[in-house]
Amino acid sequence: VYGIDSLQLIDKNYARLDTENKTVATTDVWRNIEFIGNSCSLQEVYDGEKVTDTISFQIPLNHKIGWSWNLLEFLDNLYAATIKPKGGDYIYYSGFNFGLEPSYTISSSSNNGESDIITVTLVESSNYGLTAAEDYEDEPYDTKTWRYVKWVGDIKCYECVGYATARYLVQQEVDTFGNPTGNYKVKSGYQSQYQMLNIVGVFNNDEQFTDNDCAGDTCRLNTNVPSYLPYSAVTCYTYPLSASCDWNVTGLAPYLSVTPSTGIADTQYYVTICNSSSMMGQESTFRINYGNSAKIINVVLGDPSFINPPSVNVNCLEQNIVFTFSPSCPITVVANEYDLAYQITNSNLIVRVPRNYSESAEIYSIRVENCNLERKSLIINQDKTYVKWVPSSYICVSGNSYVREVKYTGTTNDNYAQTSEYRQGALITSGDTRCQSMKKWEFRNHYYCLDGNKYQCIEEVESYDGVNWTPTWKTSIGNLVESGSTFCNQTTTYEWRLNQKKYQCEGDA
Repeated sequence: VYGIDSLQLIDKNYARLDTENKTVATTDVWRNIEFIGNSCSLQEVYDGEKVTDTISFQIPLNHKIGWSWNLLEFLDNLYAATIKPKGGDYIYYSGFNFGLEPSYTISSSSNNGESDIITVTLVESSNYGLTAAEDYEDEPYDTKTWRYVKWVGDIKCYECVGYATARYLVQQEVDTFGNPTGNYKVKSGYQSQYQMLNIVGVFNNDEQFTDNDCAGDTCRLNTNVPSYLPYSAVTCYTYPLSASCDWNVTGLAPYLSVTPSTGIADTQYYVTICNSSSMMGQESTFRINYGNSAKIINVVLGDPSFINPPSVNVNCLEQNIVFTFSPSCPITVVANEYDLAYQITNSNLIVRVPRNYSESAEIYSIRVENCNLERKSLIINQDKTYVKWVPSSYICVSGNSYVREVKYTGTTNDNYAQTSEYRQGALITSGDTRCQSMKKWEFRNHYYCLDGNKYQCIEEVESYDGVNWTPTWKTSIGNLVESGSTFCNQTTTYEWRLNQKKYQCEGDA
């Protein structure tokens, strides 16, 4: 597509395209790109396996207006885009699968006195490509929520208060999509401890959770030793490893060795894990112990899979899963029953799993074939959304008080964020005096027509404090306002209007 009228970009993390409801939800603003002349173009190519979208445009090197990033920051992110061609009704939406990856080149201007030119290229490869539509609506979301966090980078945000029990000291503000806004609240009295954070408030509640690190000295392990370790021959692998406490390795099979197998706190090591057996088909596990925790390593001896890992365990969040294969033997996806979005690069298969909002775990599979016609089913085990209901004050129902329970959701069993949803819990007090309401009738500028005469419509309202009144939706005829009123001679007209956002099903169609 050439002849582009407008181009907008946004960080991919802050935008979602909902093709079912025809909306584009965002938690940040779109950036209008003021490109040079007709330099902006959009190209989509299908090579039989994947769709590649390429957006290219030029801006002056000294360009300021409409550009919100310096070039180094620009390369750090992935983007979504809207492209509107000249003279067209459709808008093209690109980058909403995996994100447009940016690159740029700088060239000298051919005219003396003019600024040098930056050519920006944005590319996304996926199995879906872009979306073209003319009636999608933008839905900016400005809803912010607070969630408890255990760590912000390397900053510890909790403290131990008992055996295997900790409490949160920091809340983090996030947008609708879970992106941190940079604002934090800390537990009252701990402000000086977290001066490095942008503190905008404090909280007083004491939210506790189970943490095995509090059963002894807290310890953190840092290593890239994979949880799945395949061997196809007698060989060794080496990985960096350090911990904030002493560590050791236990449970090694006779054919495995780890050197060194112990270490002291706060020291960088390079551990070598060797297999001495040529008898394929064996499986075993060993443990890297640190503090009161352990990392379990699964070892498999056998012909290596042409793509790894064969299975992964992930949390409930929307995310990309990376599987690796040899670039000398490309793969294709031959079965994708869950219709997962995916991208194939030179040596990686990147699979996008959606957010799992249910309280049950999900299992996804995707089947691939390599250049030797070997096939493999890859398994993704996605955890559930964790839910708990926390008592918070009370609610009144029919004059009785009940516990008001607020819903919290989390990606793990020890990392929850409060939602706006609540429910009625256990009965506190029957006939609670706090729940005895006052009722009265009042005129709220509504009228009745009866036999051509105009009357006040009086409505019943209710209050538990004598200050805030809410309607009970009971009404009655009040005082006569006007006999033979022209107000009551008005003709009510009706018309049918098509609602583009709603539909109903008839039969199976």
